Amino acid sequence: MLFPLIVAHVTRQTGHYTTSLGVVGRAIGGGATLSTTLTGLVADHLGDGAAFLSLTTVGICATVIVWTFMPETRVAVPGGAGSASGGSERPRGHSWYPTG
Repeated sequence: MLFPLIVAHVTRQTGHYTTSLGVVGRAIGGGATLSTTLTGLVADHLGDGAAFLSLTTVGICATVIVWTFMPETRVAVPGGAGSASGGSERPRGHSWYPTG
């Protein structure tokens, strides 16, 4: 549900939204197909514990990859984290999300 919003935000003003949405959708579908097939094979040959361990390993690796390579898209807000004012204040009437 969230991935179309992330793709829209990352590809903003590039003209590549639909292509990127298709690539991400294909990756999700391919991942679901491969994980079911490969986990079934692992479960048949090595048992259920090994199947769950393999899914856990892939999930942790995917999380690390996203944390490493997903760009930060928020706009810095005056008075935000790391500022001398303490970090939690935001200007009234403004959001961290860019409006234009």
